[in-house]
Amino acid sequence: MKMKRTTVPLVFFLLSVLLPAFAAANTFPVTVDSLPGVKEGEGFAFQITDSDYLNITLTSSEPIRMRLESVPNIITMRSDAAASSTSATSTLITIRGLLPDTPYYKYQDSYRNLELLFSSTEGKVTYTQDISHPHYIFIQPTKSTKFISNNSTGGDCASIGVWNASILTCTLTTDLIETVEIDGDGITLDGAGHTSTGSHTGSGVYLDERSEVTIKNMRFRDFSFGISLNASVGTHIEDNIFENNDYQAIVYYNSNKNTASRNSVSLPIPSRFRRQGFAIFESRENVFRDNTVSLNQKVTISARNQGILLFDSNDNALIANSVSDTYQAILLFNSNDNVIRDNLVQDTLGEGFMLYPPSRENKIYHNNFIRNNISATDYEGETNVYSLPLPDGGNYWDIFDEPSEGCTDTSGDGICDAAYNFPYTQDALPWTKKDGWKNPPAPKVSNVLFLPGVEASRLYYRGALGIEHQVWEPNYHTDIPYLEMNADGTSKYSLYTKDIVERIGAHSAYQTVIDKIFGSNFDTYGGFQTYMDGLVASTTLGLKEWRAYPYDWRYDVRDVVENGTLTKLEGNIERVFLKDVLREMASTSASKKVTIVAHSNGGLLAKALALSLGADAPNYIDRIVMIGTPQWGTPSDIGVMLHGDDQTHGLGLISNASDVRAVIKDMPSPYGLLPSAEYFAHIDDPVVTFSSDGSLAGKYASNFGTALSSFSALVDFLANTAGLNAQAGSAGDLRTPLALSSTLIDKAVATHSALDAWTPPAGITVTAIAGWGQDTVKALAYTTKRKMSCNSQSAVASPSLCAEIQYLEHSPVTTQNGDGTVVSPSAVGDTAEHLYFNADAFRSDARGNITHQDLTSAGPIQSTIFKLLRNSDVSEEYVFDAKPPVGNNPITLRISSHSPVNIVVTDSENNESGVVPIPGSDFAGVKRDVPESSVQVFDDEQYISVPKSGAYAIVATGYGNGSATLNVDAIGSDGGITASTTFSNIPTSANSIIKFAVKDGSATLPAVDVDGDGVTDFTAIAITPSTNPLAYLRYMKTVINILELPQGAKSPLLAELSFIERQLATKSKKKPPALFFDVQKVQFNVVLGVASKHIDKQVEKEWISSTNAEIILGMIRELKMLLKL
Repeated sequence: MKMKRTTVPLVFFLLSVLLPAFAAANTFPVTVDSLPGVKEGEGFAFQITDSDYLNITLTSSEPIRMRLESVPNIITMRSDAAASSTSATSTLITIRGLLPDTPYYKYQDSYRNLELLFSSTEGKVTYTQDISHPHYIFIQPTKSTKFISNNSTGGDCASIGVWNASILTCTLTTDLIETVEIDGDGITLDGAGHTSTGSHTGSGVYLDERSEVTIKNMRFRDFSFGISLNASVGTHIEDNIFENNDYQAIVYYNSNKNTASRNSVSLPIPSRFRRQGFAIFESRENVFRDNTVSLNQKVTISARNQGILLFDSNDNALIANSVSDTYQAILLFNSNDNVIRDNLVQDTLGEGFMLYPPSRENKIYHNNFIRNNISATDYEGETNVYSLPLPDGGNYWDIFDEPSEGCTDTSGDGICDAAYNFPYTQDALPWTKKDGWKNPPAPKVSNVLFLPGVEASRLYYRGALGIEHQVWEPNYHTDIPYLEMNADGTSKYSLYTKDIVERIGAHSAYQTVIDKIFGSNFDTYGGFQTYMDGLVASTTLGLKEWRAYPYDWRYDVRDVVENGTLTKLEGNIERVFLKDVLREMASTSASKKVTIVAHSNGGLLAKALALSLGADAPNYIDRIVMIGTPQWGTPSDIGVMLHGDDQTHGLGLISNASDVRAVIKDMPSPYGLLPSAEYFAHIDDPVVTFSSDGSLAGKYASNFGTALSSFSALVDFLANTAGLNAQAGSAGDLRTPLALSSTLIDKAVATHSALDAWTPPAGITVTAIAGWGQDTVKALAYTTKRKMSCNSQSAVASPSLCAEIQYLEHSPVTTQNGDGTVVSPSAVGDTAEHLYFNADAFRSDARGNITHQDLTSAGPIQSTIFKLLRNSDVSEEYVFDAKPPVGNNPITLRISSHSPVNIVVTDSENNESGVVPIPGSDFAGVKRDVPESSVQVFDDEQYISVPKSGAYAIVATGYGNGSATLNVDAIGSDGGITASTTFSNIPTSANSIIKFAVKDGSATLPAVDVDGDGVTDFTAIAITPSTNPLAYLRYMKTVINILELPQGAKSPLLAELSFIERQLATKSKKKPPALFFDVQKVQFNVVLGVASKHIDKQVEKEWISSTNAEIILGMIRELKMLLKL
């Protein structure tokens, strides 16, 4: 890659002799005289009066921009037309002050462009200079140059070495006494240990607009510049020796992305000339590594040798270099975002490090400053960084490493307790020893107390015979009632805990089978436990102890803190108080404090603990790390409380909804997970919406509006203050919202008011980690639906036992802005130090599907915990301090069931997502193995989302008698349904199996095996998109034939349908008059009405089950819609 040729802007090189006057006022009166031998600016005349070479005057007939340099035995110029210049493309240049009657060799841009000049007896030369674009001119008293070219002979390589054309390498076989210009890209000049000796002018090697050149294994002496790069990129300067060069060993002008490694610069012979080791002008992204610069300053006749200089240069790196015996070791001016680390800076007569403004955002750390007259001066001030967060720390300063100098290390971490202050800034974390960062003392890491989330501690009960019985996590429906609590929030049974849930089913007799079926889907804290055990066992961190505090998660978090938890310890059941555990762990901690790591509800418990301790909290707690904590509550809890939605708090265990709702009403803890007042104060999205269509949802909409977007409205809805729930359905119907306890709502409000108002006191750092990128419920959408029902309640409103009724359906509104359970704005809360774990990117990179329940097992989160324990920089892959950008949701496919069936979606790689029964249990579990899939469960409704592009096999397995409805919906980027296929009124039993496939959003017709005998009984037909009435009627006859109906009920029904079938078949062959259609519709309506009454009578006589009657009547209802009756 070629670099564009530019002129170098004004460089202000301030000599140390001027610094005291400048420092007093902290100002910088820079003039052109500040740079010895250099004059720069715009105009017609330029004069140098302080050169170590020739004091010269340059005049131009046209205004020009000029950087004129007269340094030992060479004059260089970077010229261009002035900004104020006319349209002139050339100018007449006159230089005075040269040696009289002397030949001079003028080169422009390259040594190939030679013009011989002769000075007059007055020491003057005149020539015409092109100013149509920038040029680099150098004038020297001697001529001799070799060119290494990219051709078959390597240019002049044959006269000085051996050319290998296959690898473009010239290997020297002799010493040199002239300049070498590399005249092609990709060339290597291998000095093979030979020496290039100059005549105190020019460059040993010169590159102009070259790329990927390597210069190595050479010795350069007695040149003005050892190696000079102009507008070059990707050069490698390696293993060279520079001795007694008159100005700079290596110099870059406008050259980027070059490296200089393992080079040595020295001045064995004292000189009056000013010298620099490396000088970088207007160049970026260069690396100087493992070089040695020693300039013999102590015996040099002239002062002011500099080791490494950066001018107008950004994003460079100076790494592991040794700079010694200079006046100033490293100097920056107008240079930003450079990294200077792991260097040895010693034995300077002036400053070890000096920085002039404007130079900002430079990082200077892990350097050793030893025996320098002045360690450092930074006139820019506090915009540069001299230390990184612990454990990295800053630099070592030999004048600040003992208590007498102000450096004490009471913590024993190798870092001074106080900052090292030097002019205008400081190193906040100086090391006490040279290279202390390479072998730091073991840090005093705090013990870790882990607080698990809700439902993540096992609960046990001892019966009359003292036999222990695990009631959570449950194995049977009979376990759930033991969780019941009284209306006042006390437990009906004396439950205790002893451990946290490391994996669902870990205590089951069927554990091996369960693990094989569910894999990582049932992981909770097992991975975290293993990780923390490893940290304690390892000497890397110095962690003495970590401990989990299992607790009875049914209680309000403040009650858990104040009342403790019944816990089985060494066979005895004792009440264990969280405060006591904290104090005990603090007493044995290396830091005498404890770091609390809390997951989900555990974060609220941590806040309650700190709040209870009051001003004493910082004496025991140094940090709280909250992971997936619903600080302001989360909307998914609304469905759990009101309807017993089975995916309880993201644990992945699907329990009986009726059982869940029966016990949860009097549990204080779930109330604390509902959206709080702070949720609504910070988050605009409503948590509940009501459709205004239909009488049921419409009544809620009339009372609350179409969306609940205030805390007071949510409380009224939860407590049923308007009395609307009775109008929505029976209290036992899971679709009807359950009226929650006003007492427990008030208790949760009081708790949240206290927790949300808590501010971490000085001494406690709080970090919140939110999950992001998982399908997460952000609202429940209530709509009015209709279905056929055959029961006594229907007869109240209708003379028939069977009638069409309305019911209230709630469905999820989801967002990617969460971990699958907790929306990330609530997980972050108002915590100043917060991070986001991008589960979507983690999953896309095939690293695993991490949801709320197993956040603590995610490798990036564990690494973040490790870094937080060490107080180090928490930068980690997949973990960010800003929320990932939210674009439109990807177009997905949502497959759902509204019936007593469990659905499982399998992709082409045999990954499964869906609801699967747990062996040896009354319950089911969630699998999410299809990449980018999600699963939500709402009563008998299951929603599985997968990428639209792909091929899937779907199996719906019955778990009860009823009627199945299956939907396949394409969800657009705005969250709306763009296409839908519905299969309804499919008869099911506890043994039913329904199979179909979906490819790129298009579904095949489901094959239905009603009794599970392995034989397909019929193929379902879609009701949407709109189906042909004749095809649907024939489908109805097929379904009726396989239902268990008495012949006296079946035959008349089939006869009535056959009559309509014949009429429709005739209609499809002929086109009767429009009047005939109207008469026919009347006939169809009458016939279907007779059929409906026939079914009603059969139900009344109990000859047909209500389930079968509802299926038949539902199909009649669909047929009527297709016939537009």
